[in-house]
Amino acid sequence: MMKNIVFIFLLLFSLFLIAQEEEKYIFKGQSTVFLETGGTSGTPISIQYDRVLFVGSEGYLNASLGFGTFFKDDLDYFTIPSSINYTIGVKKSHFEIGIPIIYRKTKTNKHKKEHLFYGLKLAYKYQAKEKLFLKITTNFLGHYELKNTSSKDCGLLGCAINWEKLHYLLGLSLGYSF
Repeated sequence: MMKNIVFIFLLLFSLFLIAQEEEKYIFKGQSTVFLETGGTSGTPISIQYDRVLFVGSEGYLNASLGFGTFFKDDLDYFTIPSSINYTIGVKKSHFEIGIPIIYRKTKTNKHKKEHLFYGLKLAYKYQAKEKLFLKITTNFLGHYELKNTSSKDCGLLGCAINWEKLHYLLGLSLGYSF
């Protein structure tokens, strides 16, 4: 497992380094709307909005917020994915490192659960034109279950938070910058 993680990280980073030889373009897209499958979406597909907060000479700081949902038989859940990222590169190829936080609420006929995912996101983003982009992400997420969420006396985050396990997720995003 660790070999796979190191391999994917090195692959994404090497794609970024190789692509830095490309011709520079003027950074214009401050906002982005994108569809993501897997990755930080927490669902088969989500729609997210990303906003550039600060642009430097070698990269930029951005934040994203979105919504995903999934229904199947007696299972339904929705997610609110968010992340803060630093994106290296202002050329066509970008390497992104971020901290995602995902809230997920799951309901079945028998129970209702709420979860919080957090972790590390590594991504390679290619933006050939000023408008359209493609992003490949790998995410390492910890998972907290917010216990007793149906209890009225448990407060905003529930009665107890228990550590469960590490999740490794790949994602693919297609988006439009404006």
